[in-house]
Amino acid sequence: MASAVDQPPILSHACGAEFPAELILGRSPGIREVQFRVRQVAATHTNVLVRGEAGTGKELVAEAIHAGSLLAHRPLVKVHCEALSEESLDRELFGHAEGAFAGALSGHVGRVEEAEGGTILLDEIGGFSLALQVKLLHLLQEGEFERVGSNRPRKANVRVIATTRRDLEAVVESGSFRQDLYYQVSVFPITLPPLRQRREDILLLAQHFVRKHSQNMGKPIETIDAAATNMLLGYDWPGNVRQLDSAIEYAVLLCRNGVIHSQNLPPAMAAPEAQAVAALGSLKARVAILERDMIIEALQLCGGNVRAAAERLGITPRIARYKMKKLGIDCRQSPPQPAG
Repeated sequence: MASAVDQPPILSHACGAEFPAELILGRSPGIREVQFRVRQVAATHTNVLVRGEAGTGKELVAEAIHAGSLLAHRPLVKVHCEALSEESLDRELFGHAEGAFAGALSGHVGRVEEAEGGTILLDEIGGFSLALQVKLLHLLQEGEFERVGSNRPRKANVRVIATTRRDLEAVVESGSFRQDLYYQVSVFPITLPPLRQRREDILLLAQHFVRKHSQNMGKPIETIDAAATNMLLGYDWPGNVRQLDSAIEYAVLLCRNGVIHSQNLPPAMAAPEAQAVAALGSLKARVAILERDMIIEALQLCGGNVRAAAERLGITPRIARYKMKKLGIDCRQSPPQPAG
């Protein structure tokens, strides 16, 4: 793997605007479906609910939708709802009037007003109180809201993208989330698969994170060796893409010779349970590991000559180049092994 790997492709929506696919990087069927749905909805004003486990990249999907929309020149305002109490979230979203509470010496503009004409991202909407749900429903249905401490309605023209890691249907069934609000926010749902269900994307994502962190640290990284690659592909990634990003940052920090080795990866990945996961990995993942190791070995033995390596493997140069691209192999990182 190199800093010279192919750059991410560009996604285009129906109106012709473009945004970088590195916001939703991957080639697996599950992530291609996400990319397709982003293209479908980006150019509209439809409200979107992005679902997925923690660390799967829900906020990046929201950014991609906004970047590919007709509102891209307008603000994208993010509100991390779980980090705020109910009272604070109410004021954060809708603002407050002068004298609304002790210490409110002047009025305050909320995030909804800041997002006027653009998009507001409500991160983790599943924990909203019932009182706030009523206010949000009024915003979505009527395009109106009131600042805390005021009864004067204000108009709002914003697109709402919400995210959740919760099973909202179960929360609705329990009575903790309004059914009418659920229907309003989930007009167009997009579900992000966990990383363990898209293992064919792990190397592509790892390449992206190596590029990012090596540039940030000023450390040129040439490749990830076979043992480290096997660990990346075999690990279950409970923290999903966010955890992979952190693991690669850790590895780049410890890397000393331009090659990421297995010992550079976080110690937790070498635990017995991680090795067990690797042993039980999908057939597709294990075949990819074997193919990658064989191709790298052939390239090393042939001094990086793709045609000679292909002949040694019994495949055509065209197939060899296709597999190298798919598996993230750069012949420039496969020098001949030293003699003796």
